[in-house]
Amino acid sequence: MSAIVRQVLPNGNLFIEGHRQILINQESQHFYISGVIRPWDIRDDNTVDSSRMADAQIEFNGQGVISEISPGILTRGLNRYNLF
Repeated sequence: MSAIVRQVLPNGNLFIEGHRQILINQESQHFYISGVIRPWDIRDDNTVDSSRMADAQIEFNGQGVISEISPGILTRGLNRYNLF
């Protein structure tokens, strides 16, 4: 996923942020990521492993028909006891 350097911190580290929105089966999926990386962790092909990101914030949200479906009674019961 692409990200942009939003801020160069006083210690030289970089705060990055990126988002992507895609449409799948009439549902809008939004993916957001941000965190702090060290300049020397950036590879020659301008990529960084997500495991090298500090203070990572990752969000994945959906809006649409699929997200609006509520789980059945059996699923809700199993979720209550962390069985499903």
